[in-house]
Amino acid sequence: MANALVKVLQLAPAFVFMPFLIRGFGLANYGLFMLAGSLSVYLGLLDLGVSPTIVKRVAEYRARGEDDGLASLLSNSVVFYVVIGVLVSTLLLLLARFGVGVFRLAASGEDVARNLFTVAAAVALFSWPLGIGHAVLSGLQRYDLSATVGSGMVIGNLVATAYVLATNDGPVVLLAGMGLVSIVGAAVSTLLAWRELGDVRLSPNHVSAKAMGSILHFGGMLFLMQVAVLVIQQQTDRLVLATFVGAAAIGLYEAAAKLSGLVDQMMAMPISALVPASSQMDAQQRPEALRALFLRGTKYTLAFAAPIAVGLMTLARPVLGAWLGRQFVSQAFAAQVMLFQWLFYLNVAVAFPIFIGIGRVRFLARYTLTQAALNLCLSLVLVRPLGILGVVLGTTIADIVVFPFGVAYTLRELKVGVGEYLRRVVLPTYPFLVITVIVGLACVATGVTDTLLGVAVAGLSSVFACWLAIFAFGFEPSERQDVWRLMTMVAERVRR
Repeated sequence: MANALVKVLQLAPAFVFMPFLIRGFGLANYGLFMLAGSLSVYLGLLDLGVSPTIVKRVAEYRARGEDDGLASLLSNSVVFYVVIGVLVSTLLLLLARFGVGVFRLAASGEDVARNLFTVAAAVALFSWPLGIGHAVLSGLQRYDLSATVGSGMVIGNLVATAYVLATNDGPVVLLAGMGLVSIVGAAVSTLLAWRELGDVRLSPNHVSAKAMGSILHFGGMLFLMQVAVLVIQQQTDRLVLATFVGAAAIGLYEAAAKLSGLVDQMMAMPISALVPASSQMDAQQRPEALRALFLRGTKYTLAFAAPIAVGLMTLARPVLGAWLGRQFVSQAFAAQVMLFQWLFYLNVAVAFPIFIGIGRVRFLARYTLTQAALNLCLSLVLVRPLGILGVVLGTTIADIVVFPFGVAYTLRELKVGVGEYLRRVVLPTYPFLVITVIVGLACVATGVTDTLLGVAVAGLSSVFACWLAIFAFGFEPSERQDVWRLMTMVAERVRR
């Protein structure tokens, strides 16, 4: 619930400020701002899977009471991140100096891009070493602390964005402001993590090639997955568009990407705590708990996120028109295609972090690399004739093609029969999605969606109607009791 709160706080400003930033920066400069973020994310691959390894092993060591192993893990990780921070900063500076010409940019756009990459280099030098704090807090399952820091960062980014919009200072100043917020937030997370570690002490004596090799060995498979995920996700789409179409296309593409990203973030809410939790269960040898976690977790995730995806698909045209303006309505079909993939992926969204937590990452690496290769090939082939829709189709088709293999592996490894899965997960959720479509289309037909407020009312009504139907008719009595207990717990904590 703490993670969900932060996700909502992070999403709201992105949706609220996007139309203002496009008008303030211009479509091309807004596209460059997003491109700079994508390049920084790509350089995040140099993490080499160490961050999720920290999350997994911190949970394991704490479950077993192995403080020496925890000290060795973190001592080596700190050294690793200091070196990577310097490397990433250097690469961004080189890109700012020599690499801007690879993109299809006007002369003024090249100057903006150089300044953006230079700012990103300065931020990377500090944010990489300090980023270990968030991973440690996740491994310790102190989501209350990480959510507190995340909420403070959201407020800081709101202030930075409002300042830039008021002063018309442009994307470079905004990136600098957000970068400063990220550095301060990472520093606070690291201090909180240090406090939570208690008697665990970092020392140069723990640093060794053997310990570093152990971290990187497990992280290697996770690194391959990270590479694939970046290709699958929207970062590569932006780079392909910048190379073959232009920066303005990225701005238009963001209309569809933001709607798909909303479902992505909604999906991440119920699964955000699964890696350390499943790692702890595995360390305690509780296979039945892992199996139950998959079945009920997948059902809850589908019940929560699938109605949102279907609702956005149904209302894509009025949403984009009322939110961003008429020029973005042309991206409604691209948004619907991008949203369609979530109706498949949600079936494995819970299983994949469970497999990371219990160390079953070899199949995940093969799965995501295959999907990424297919995605990239399709995007490169389709971008020239179809433009933005081409990269969107590349992503969606690749996801649907590999989906059956992911489901088959998941059911086999967690010892769940196909009939049981259909009975306990699919049938209690998917049939009710038609309610979202009916309510949404009814709102469009009656003219409710002619205004931004009407679009919001239509979207919430269609999603809530589906949620209520699933809760009343798709959930078992014990599952309804679980939901009520959760709501009661949250209300009590809020009251305190």
